[in-house]
Formats: sequence, C-alpha cells, structure tokens
Amino acid sequence: MTGAAEAVVAGAWLTTGVLLATVVAPLLASPPGLRSLGGVSFLVPAALLADAVAASALVRLSGGVRLLGWLALAATGLGVIGYLVVAGLAGTRLVAHRVDGVPRAPWWIAAGCGGLSAAALGRVGALHPAGGGEEALRILGWVALGLLSIGTVALIAVLTGSVRFVLRIRHLEGRPPWPPTFSTGVYALGASQVGRLLNEPVISRLADAAAVATICLWVITVLAHLPALARLRLRPRRAR
Repeated sequence: MTGAAEAVVAGAWLTTGVLLATVVAPLLASPPGLRSLGGVSFLVPAALLADAVAASALVRLSGGVRLLGWLALAATGLGVIGYLVVAGLAGTRLVAHRVDGVPRAPWWIAAGCGGLSAAALGRVGALHPAGGGEEALRILGWVALGLLSIGTVALIAVLTGSVRFVLRIRHLEGRPPWPPTFSTGVYALGASQVGRLLNEPVISRLADAAAVATICLWVITVLAHLPALARLRLRPRRAR
C-alpha cells in the first residue's frame, strides 16, 4: 500500500509541476487581464493544496519522512497565499464585471479551495515538527477558520446562484463542466480539520452536514444524467 501511495503522490506532484510550467507560467508572464479571471483560476492553488494533503498522508503512512513533511509545508504555504491572492483578484473582478464573460459553474471551486486550504493546514500542522504544541495548533486552527470563512462566503453566494439556475432548468443539455460535488467534499474536509484544531463541535457538525450534502449531490447528479446516458446508448442501435 505504501508503494502504491508513493506512486500516486509522485504522479500528482509531477503533473502539478508540468501544468504549472506549461500553463500557469506563460499566463503569469503575460497576464490576460482581470475580466478573463474566473472560477477556474482557483485550480492553481487547489492543486498545490491537494498535493500537500497527499504528501502529509504519505508521511503518516511511511512512518515519517522529514523532507516530505517540509515539502508539504511549502506547498501549503504557497497554496494558501495563492488562494488569498486569487480570491482578492476574483472579488475585484466580480465587483467590476459581475460573472459576465466566464463560465459560472467553476465558481464552485472558489468555495472548495477555501475548505482545501483549511484541510491542508490541519493535515500538515498535525505532522510537522515546527507545528507541535497545543498553542501553535490552536493558532493554526484560527488561521484555518479564516480561510474556511472565505470559502463559506463563496459557498453561500455560489449556492444561491446555483439554486436559482436549477429552478429554471426544464431539461439537461450536455454535461456540467464542474459539478459542485467535489467542491463540497473538500469543504467538508476543511471544516473537519478546523473542528479538530479548535475542538469546536459546532464546526465538526458543519463538516458532517457538508459530507452528507456531498453524497446527496453526487447521487442527484448521477440520477439526473442517467436519462441522457441511456439516450446516448440507444442512438447507435436506432441508427442501425
């Protein structure tokens, strides 16, 4: 199991490095402008944060690798800073241009990335030698709570807009580019870590509610697309 986990984590880090070099670096060298910034931009810090969570899990599984722990800490720091920068730019963009001109579904990632930031802080802080001590972990918990709060504000806004959109749907056409299931799931992970760090049952119950919502959203998404999948399977037979 450890060998399989090492292979998966190595693949995740390698993929992130390649994408940062081939996709993100050219954009940083020649920024496309504030109007083109959308929810997809949150995938950049989210990738670093997910890699940090994976690396910290591997440290626990392998019995502790100091270098890997420091690497997870560095990825968490870059991911958190990146999330705050992208959130600030996104807020400015929304004030100036609202949600016009970019796909709306990926804005769910803004909420999920807040939860992923909190989850990464909790996972890395629990294993890193520089993060020991109850007081240090509690400070880390308050920082994680701040990040989760940003994600919560984004979650409320995106959820409100999504409910309005869903209520107007008469039939599904195509596939959603980024359903909310993943974002709600990582939000639940973040809330769980904040509840653990601060020892707050209320936040832990919020994590449980988000986890249940994730499962429900996944089931609803699958069921909603079953008729379309059935039609796709029947088309070739009818054509014959």
